[in-house]
Amino acid sequence: MFERLFGTADQERDPAKRAKAERYRRSVLDSVLSDAKRLQADVGVADRRKLDEYLFAIRDIETRVERAEAASARRIAPTLDAPPSSVPEHYAEHARLMFDLITAAFQTDSTRVITFLMAIEQSNRAYREIGVSDSHHGLTHHGGDKEKIAKCVQINRYQVEQFVYFIEKLKATPDGDGTLFDHVMVSYGSGLGRDHDHDNLPTVLTGRGNGLFNLGRYVRHATETPLANLHLSMMEHMGVPGSSFADSTGKLDYLSSL
Repeated sequence: MFERLFGTADQERDPAKRAKAERYRRSVLDSVLSDAKRLQADVGVADRRKLDEYLFAIRDIETRVERAEAASARRIAPTLDAPPSSVPEHYAEHARLMFDLITAAFQTDSTRVITFLMAIEQSNRAYREIGVSDSHHGLTHHGGDKEKIAKCVQINRYQVEQFVYFIEKLKATPDGDGTLFDHVMVSYGSGLGRDHDHDNLPTVLTGRGNGLFNLGRYVRHATETPLANLHLSMMEHMGVPGSSFADSTGKLDYLSSL
């Protein structure tokens, strides 16, 4: 992740490595455009119209990327040294290293959107460092067993403690007229419930979003409200227009009315 975001001293000095990195950055858009254009000749009118809309969206993204690269041509150096290449075995050490990298990426404006998967829902990982030797996934199917529930709570608390580390780091990192915490939106939660369903998922939404959010509230949404409604609303406030995302049914109007 560090090399993808910031490169290395060797990459900066070696023209061949710089060129390779540049080709990598462009490869995804180029591949999408090339494949879509070939497909246009083989589809009907309605599908061709959809492809035209898709290609327009891709071109728009490409143009915005080019503008962003031109505006930030002077690369800002990260405030941390390159970490070891191996992944730390300790869960907290790994999570906090990733959060340090994420903070540095925002601080240097190397990216504006990051997704970090702290653990998959079906993970069989045991958290022996906090005294839980059972499989996490197995514990979630507790069947009402109080001992298993207590262990799940212990794991959840441990994971949230790592998230708190990240939030405190954002609050302590100066950015413009405030801190990174003042200028970001962060959501934390899971896309899967105890019985592999998607109902009543608790989600933390934090960061002040440039004054968008009035934090410290608990909001209960109507039954069957898709989590994607939140994502669609966050996209809109980031300046990414869209009428739908995944299984969204609308936007959460309360975000902009706080």
